[in-house]
This record gives sequence, C-alpha cells and structure tokens, in this order.
Amino acid sequence: MPDATGRDSTDNSLEPLRRHRETLLRRLEAVADDPARVFDAFPEPLLPRPLILPRSGRRPYAIFVLGCGTGQVVRLVRERMASEATETIVVVVEPELARLRRSFQIHDWSEAIADPRVRFAAGADLDLAIRDAIPDAIDPIRNIALGVAILPGEHSPRFMAIREEIQRLGAASDQAFQAAVAGNAKRREISPGQPRLQNGPLRIGSVVDANSTAIRHLASAIGRAAQASGHDPRIRISDQQLDPFVAADDARFVLDADPDLFLSFLRPGSMLCPWRLDFPSLVLVSSSPRLTPIQTFPWSDRELVIVAGEHFAGPFRDLGLDPLIRPLATEVPDVVTLERSPAVPCDVCIVGNLPKIQLAEPLPDDLQRRLGELADLWIAQPDRRVEDLLEGAGLSPSAESPLDLILAYEATRRRRIAAAIHLAEHGFNVRIHGESQWKSELARTAAAECWHGWVDSGDQQSAAFRAASVSLNIGSFAAPDMLNMRAFDIPAAGGVLISDDEPALHDAFDVGTEALAFKKIDELPAIVSDILADPGRRASIAAAGRARVEKDHSWSVWWKWAEARLRERFG
Repeated sequence: MPDATGRDSTDNSLEPLRRHRETLLRRLEAVADDPARVFDAFPEPLLPRPLILPRSGRRPYAIFVLGCGTGQVVRLVRERMASEATETIVVVVEPELARLRRSFQIHDWSEAIADPRVRFAAGADLDLAIRDAIPDAIDPIRNIALGVAILPGEHSPRFMAIREEIQRLGAASDQAFQAAVAGNAKRREISPGQPRLQNGPLRIGSVVDANSTAIRHLASAIGRAAQASGHDPRIRISDQQLDPFVAADDARFVLDADPDLFLSFLRPGSMLCPWRLDFPSLVLVSSSPRLTPIQTFPWSDRELVIVAGEHFAGPFRDLGLDPLIRPLATEVPDVVTLERSPAVPCDVCIVGNLPKIQLAEPLPDDLQRRLGELADLWIAQPDRRVEDLLEGAGLSPSAESPLDLILAYEATRRRRIAAAIHLAEHGFNVRIHGESQWKSELARTAAAECWHGWVDSGDQQSAAFRAASVSLNIGSFAAPDMLNMRAFDIPAAGGVLISDDEPALHDAFDVGTEALAFKKIDELPAIVSDILADPGRRASIAAAGRARVEKDHSWSVWWKWAEARLRERFG
C-alpha cells in the first residue's frame, strides 16, 4: 500500500526487513491496517551533541532507545559507536507494532535494520519483547536494574511511560533474582567452620574471560579432565571487557550452575558468588599476579591457590596464603585424529605471541630506549638477573612502574623475534603462528614470509607441532622457573620440543632424551641441523616426550593431584 509520501512501503525500510529481519517483518505484516488511524508525529528529541556513550570501565553499557521515532537517534548512536570504535547493543523499544511499521514506511531505517548490533524489542509485552530481541543474553531484563543507557527515541510523553515500564520490569527481575539467591544460600547453608566438599561427583562452576585465549584453553581442558573423573563441569566463557550484559549473565549462570566447587583464575571464586559461603575455590595462577590487584580481592581459607611456578607464590604469601606449586599440563591428543588434520610440514614451528605490558601511561622515550638496550643484553647473557641489570643501569622498579616486569616482557618479545630471524637466516623453513604483530616485526628480514597467522589451540595446533621437524618454545623472562603450556603441548602432539635451558625443563623432562634445550640463540642452528640429519633420533625424542607427558604432565594427571589436595583440605 502506498504511504503518505506516495511511495510503496517496500521502497523504504520494509524491503531490508525481508533480507535481515524476516521474523519481525512477519509480525508487522500481521498487524491489521486501520485506514482511519492518524498516527502522532515522530518529533525528534533534544539530545546533546556529540553523544557520550557511557561505560563501566572499558565495558560499554547497552543502549535502550525508547520509542522508535524516525530512526534518527539510532543513527546518531551508530555514528558515535563508529567514531569511538565502540561495540555494544542498541535496543529499540517500541510497544506499538503499528507505530513501528509506520515509522519503517515513511523513514529510512535500512542501515539500522542491516546492523546486527541494533535489536528491535517490539510489542505490548515488553518483558517478552526484550528477551526475544536479545536471545544471546541470559538475563537481559535484570541488566536494566544493574545499568543500561536510556535515550528517548522521540520527544513524547510515551518516552516516560516506556521508561517507567522497563524500569519496573528490571526492578522486578532483580527482586526475583535476589529471592532466588537467598533461597540458594539458605539451602546451601552450613554450620560455622571451613567449607566442606561432599563425597562423590562434584558440580564444578567456572566463568572465564573470552578475551584470554590461554585461560579459555585452561578452563576447558581442566573441565574435560574433571569430567573424565566423573565430575560435572559447568564453564561459561563470557566477554568480560565488552559484553554489556555480562554482569547479570555471569551471576545468573553461577546461580543456575549451583556449584560444589569453583574453578577460578587469579581471583577467588567467591567474587562471582558472594551469597554462598559453603563452597571452596580452586584458584589456578598461570600468569604474573603482579599485573592484577590481588591485594584488593576477598581472599579467605576457602581458596586453594595453585601457582605454576615459585616465582608467582610470593605475592600470595604476602597476603597470608599458602599456595601450592604445580607445573601446568596439557591434553594428550589422539594420534589418529592428528594424522587426519591438515598441517604444512616445516623444519621449525614457532607458536606464540609477542608479549607486552599495557601501561596506563607510556614510558618516556629515553627510558624505553634504555630498557630495549637492557633487553638485548639480557638475551645475549640469559643467566643475568633482572635486578642486577636494572641496578647496573641505575633503575629501580616500583608498584606504579614495574620496570622488572616491563623489561622481562620486552626481552621475551625480542628473543622470540630474534630466534625466528636467526633460524630463517640460516636457511631453515620456519613457520610461525601467532598474533598479527609478528608480520610487522619480521618485515624486511629473512623471516618476512614466515608468519602464517593464528592457529587454534587443540588439534590444529597439535597437528602443526607434529608436522614440524622441531618446534621451538621460548618461555618468558618474567617466569624463569616455570614452563608454559606449549612446553607440554609440543611433546604431547608427538613433536620435538626445543626450549629454554632452565631448571624447570630438566624437572619436567629428561633433556636430550625427551626434549632439547638451548641457552643462546646462536646455538639453535646446530641443534636443528642435528635433528634434521638424524630422523631416527627425532622419532625417538618425539616418542619419549609424548610418553613422559602421558605419564606426568597431562591435565588428567594434574586434576587427580589437585582433587586429592582439595579433599585433603576440604574433605
């Protein structure tokens, strides 16, 4: 039917609906036409220019536009999102389907309709409409009570009426959640004293940040190991930096999971479930605790802290905790599966990122230059202590400026780059997988064509290690007394591991029989050449390394050890 402009409605916004929002289109088409109805105008609201998109730390709020209006408010929000490089969800809340259809007919909504970040909560039942609009959120209604940005879609009394209704819904949802929390706490209440683990299978809850590849992998692998031992892992991976609904959704997940034990990383599990006092937490620390404000967390005797190296234990001891020390582990992949996984053979495979500490304020240029010089010196003399390097340069670390960690990260980054270039200069076929920064760092060097993008943890990465003649692992100067996961992933896949000649490597493997070691970068070409010249030795080291991982360093072995320690303390 032609609209007031004389154009057919499909010439405006309804045709994009057919391509992008078919369900919404069907609902709008089902609304009976009322030729006698005169729609109120769609007056533009008065908004500040430019719009400021509110945030909670780095995380943006969801933006609720109340009343559809002409679509101008949504356009302004999308423009601001583009200029700020912000990703969030924009929810257009319109109780009247007929009014939304009319706006689509006479105004251009095509770009908003095509944008998956824009959702339409349409219909008189706003509770149902909002849930339908945001199906990927667990508890979107309660999130209204916790905090969303609210903008008027039009200058009209309708805005106040819609706002009152969604705020009522948010408050009711929060009250229902608090009642459920109180019931959960009462049902789980224990007599005073230390939390206890029940005998038999445990329900294990965990919430991890989607932005940390390492922790995602750790949580999933430990969950599978626990499941193989008869337990029930319930792991949620959420975007804790950018998901505007994460606070409500994480809490709802934990409530519904109702764990007997919480698996956490670097922080107490009770932080996500403060209403429960009865369950212990298994806290794994695989990265420097000095980069996290652990002193601000509510630690108690409910936490069993396991650190991957002695280097990480001190900050916890300073808080009165007694962490256990246990190296990391890996999953042992199925050989048949790996043989079927495509991977490109090469002489040397390198998998890893180029670490760098993100500082609130950049260091002065002269200090950055001096730290770069010290990093190169450390690479040339890897047995030097970071304290001696800094003292010799007249530099002192502090809580505000952890120069020792900054130097360690920079030296690690430079050492990984230098090793790749050195091997390429000696004619080896090197394949590097990791973050895109490798490409710029290797430009105009012998290794310029060696970076081949990211490779996912799991079978794809394991197949790459297995297809390579050797795989080079360069650990972190920031954690010299621990092995990273790749030191176990490589031999588990049936690859030959070359890693830093540190005591932790000798503790984990019989060096020379199950793995190989190097001290300085200029030693690497000879080590690689020897392996390439002796396929029998390569096969022997690969088989022995895999057997050692199966015996001592699998997540299955790690979990059985951790469960025994948990039951000793909380059984």
